[in-house]
Amino acid sequence: MSRSKRIMTVLLSALLCVGIASRASAAVVDFNDVNPFSTQNFSSNGYDFAFSGTGFGYLWGGNSPNANGTNNLISSRGRTITVTQSDGGLFDFLGMDAALSWYNSQANDTIQINGTSFNITPTLSNIALSFEDVASVVISYNASNGSGAYWSGDNFVLQPASAAVPLPGGFPLLVTALLGGAVVSRTAKRAKGQA
Repeated sequence: MSRSKRIMTVLLSALLCVGIASRASAAVVDFNDVNPFSTQNFSSNGYDFAFSGTGFGYLWGGNSPNANGTNNLISSRGRTITVTQSDGGLFDFLGMDAALSWYNSQANDTIQINGTSFNITPTLSNIALSFEDVASVVISYNASNGSGAYWSGDNFVLQPASAAVPLPGGFPLLVTALLGGAVVSRTAKRAKGQA
């Protein structure tokens, strides 16, 4: 392989690496940094959780039915939970654990996340999600068996939305120099071949 082709290969590889490295890492919000038994809006790991609507919504200490032993959200029929990033930026909502909770003898029911329905059962299970670049996520529950039913949620997988990684200021100059070197090298080889 010629030197100019090797240089171009390295350059293209560098560009590809810059494009791939643009995603931030996800955080699992388990609510253990917040005092349990709160019915007030709260923040956890850089995200705000706000309750609205009728019914009950609160942060529960880890001993609720169908929970995993850590703090978790409990919400009843008619209660809405809105999740936003504390700094107001866009974020990705990639998953959560959810289950039906107290007074709910049904085999399954649904919660709505940004208007899309997801099945939940009495067993705490992971729901894989792909809400990307959102300003907020609205989670609601309209229990099929009346106002006494609750659902619980935990381990929200959230991350800041991907941001374009800016190119270093000297990068265009480097590309120009490499291309110029390739042109000079090729011209010198042609001149040498004709002599």
